[in-house]
Amino acid sequence: MAGVRAGGDRQALHEVIRKTPCKPPGKSKNSPSPTILLDRLAKEPSLAGIDLGSVLDPIRFVGRAPEQVQQFNDQVIEPIRAKYQSYLSQTINLRV
Repeated sequence: MAGVRAGGDRQALHEVIRKTPCKPPGKSKNSPSPTILLDRLAKEPSLAGIDLGSVLDPIRFVGRAPEQVQQFNDQVIEPIRAKYQSYLSQTINLRV
């Protein structure tokens, strides 16, 4: 989609990505390498000027997860911790 926003044709770019091999020579089909694929796509003239590293940054795909975790912590975990605050400072010696 970054390629389309940069003025590329969606179908043509899809075809470039589809046809770009993601395996090093001699590797089996079951061992694709994302790094090799990204390196090869970065060299494609039709994708020139697109920072694939930032486009594929995992943080872009987490949605509301950070907010939801914080909300869960505030609404569920913290009340439990507050209720049992006296137990949190105890030292436990466990011998197995």
